[in-house]
Amino acid sequence: MAIDRLTRAEDFQTVLDLGTGSGVLAIAVAKAMPAADIIATDLDVQSVKVAAENIRINGMAGRIAVTRADGVRHIWLRQSPPFDLVIANILAG
Repeated sequence: MAIDRLTRAEDFQTVLDLGTGSGVLAIAVAKAMPAADIIATDLDVQSVKVAAENIRINGMAGRIAVTRADGVRHIWLRQSPPFDLVIANILAG
């Protein structure tokens, strides 16, 4: 619901899905914001594989870049322009 509300209110150009897990949030943003550049990352290798497959199955492989990253230290994130939107569905602990 938050992604729906946010993407209706603003035009985000660069989006980071931090801790993507299954990739579902990145996919939702990609469908709502066809022009946005989206990077999806996760610390867990298996999650990255699952997210990449879900992104492919949903026809978003050319729209969402997915990689393994430990937080925001990955080169893609450091070289990216500032993100207009950061989404995360992670546990605070």
